[in-house]
Amino acid sequence: MADELSAERARREAAPAGLSGILSAMFDERADASWRVTRAWHAVNGDIERAHTTGTFVRDPRRGESGPVLVVYVDSLSREESAEIERACAELPSTLRESVSRAMSASYRLQRDK
Repeated sequence: MADELSAERARREAAPAGLSGILSAMFDERADASWRVTRAWHAVNGDIERAHTTGTFVRDPRRGESGPVLVVYVDSLSREESAEIERACAELPSTLRESVSRAMSASYRLQRDK
């Protein structure tokens, strides 16, 4: 019985302190790499960068690259173009909305760059 109490005390002392520590530990265990990358990106950048970030992910290294590559999508469209894309995608199912929005954004950028 004393061993069980000692083990429980040691477990509690090793546990994160406070609710935020407990939740953070729980989410870190269960979160996929994409979510952790997005959280880290937002933590290290300022308000302007966060406002223009539209997506992040880590892709596997390609031939000759030494490790995983962080890919960050940023919004470089005008407010009018962004609003137009948002209106066009508003009625789409949530599973399609983000990918269609990215495709439309890329299309606008290509047209502008020509």
